Amino acid sequence: MSGWKSFIVRIRLSIFPAYLFCSLFVNLAPAAENFAIAEASGVVRSGDDLLIVDDGQRGAYFRLSLRGRKGPVIPIEPGALESVQLPYGNLVTDMESIEVLGDGRIVVLSERLRALFGPDGVVASYDAPLAEFGKRGLEGLAVRAMPDGSSRVAVLWEGGYPEYQHVPAQLRPKVGRLPLQPIVLLHTLNPGDANVLVRSPNFIVLQVPRPRGRAPRAQRFRAPDLVWHREADGAWGFIVLLSSHNSKGEREYQYHWLQRFSRGGKPIGAPLDLDLIAPPEWKATNWEGLAWFEENESLVLVNESHPEPAGIAFVVQLPEEWKFRESALPQFTHRLRDDTRYYFDGPGESKRPDGELLAGTKVTMIEGEGKFCLIRTDTDVVAYVSRASLTPYKVD
Repeated sequence: MSGWKSFIVRIRLSIFPAYLFCSLFVNLAPAAENFAIAEASGVVRSGDDLLIVDDGQRGAYFRLSLRGRKGPVIPIEPGALESVQLPYGNLVTDMESIEVLGDGRIVVLSERLRALFGPDGVVASYDAPLAEFGKRGLEGLAVRAMPDGSSRVAVLWEGGYPEYQHVPAQLRPKVGRLPLQPIVLLHTLNPGDANVLVRSPNFIVLQVPRPRGRAPRAQRFRAPDLVWHREADGAWGFIVLLSSHNSKGEREYQYHWLQRFSRGGKPIGAPLDLDLIAPPEWKATNWEGLAWFEENESLVLVNESHPEPAGIAFVVQLPEEWKFRESALPQFTHRLRDDTRYYFDGPGESKRPDGELLAGTKVTMIEGEGKFCLIRTDTDVVAYVSRASLTPYKVD
């Protein structure tokens, strides 16, 4: 072989490994990741973003920019999602809800672990009465931010029919097909609270409607999520997402409602039927997450898909009669005789008060049965006080 031909061959052989390496590197380089949500279970609005959790994915929540979109249908497009990794990663299983606390921390609710997790780990954990049973457990979370940065937290145990095959074999004959009532637990978190064990929760049993028919073939409701909602008299209650199905026979998911409830768990007025207001292609959708889109004006829901159709966020305008109007609040009915302790959730044995109101404070009585009554103050505190502390209001 001549000298110049040998030189060219040597160059080609020296270039080939580098070319092969570069080619392999390009082919093996990971493509930009598109996150897809298949089982949206919770949602909250934070500024111009929706934050969404998927109970089929561990360790992260998703951020969807609204970009001025107001709905009513907002596609949850994989290419538009940003994944936000939680620092405790795979520890958090089956995330069911997401919220923003009064101090700005983002928290997620784990059904299996019965706990709220924040940026630094466990924020609050819940005792055994809220344990999962027959695949029924903690599903919903609502937070009301207070002026001092604390949070009024409502956690929802969904109720409904247990999943029969997941009930322990020895219990199936007695309770395997017994519909259970949804329960709301209320408590307060102070700014920066961590590792709080909620031992003595204040339970509210939701008196959900009972469709006609005998269980277990009849439809009965479970409650996947809720938001705090203020009623016309100034008292805080809830709007609850309800979904029904039967436990025996061919499985049917018949009703998908939004229902108002008082703080005592009683339904208020008629429900809002989501199947009547959703676009036809989204009728009978398995809605799982609920949050305010615009406070007191509209709500946003997210759905669980199996696996089609692709997920959406659905914005629902609040009926006019559901909206709170401060101008319509009743006038003051009483004053406080003395400095008086108040309780957000009603007094109980060995229970510490949530604060104290000064003598002379003007209040409106909302509920007046028993030794303690629910009042609203002139500074908009809604709480329970001793009836003996009240005297009829007279204009100054």
